[in-house]
Amino acid sequence: MRIVSGEFGGRPLKTLDGKTTRPTSDKVRGAIFNMIGPYFDGGRV
Repeated sequence: MRIVSGEFGGRPLKTLDGKTTRPTSDKVRGAIFNMIGPYFDGGRV
């Protein structure tokens, strides 16, 4: 996994070993933030 944007954009994140934790695809993550974005008027998500 990696940080997508911002000051630390492009940096990888350390994750737990094993198959129980999986990263969310870029497409799904974008859809989720598009849905919740309007609830954070003026905020940064």
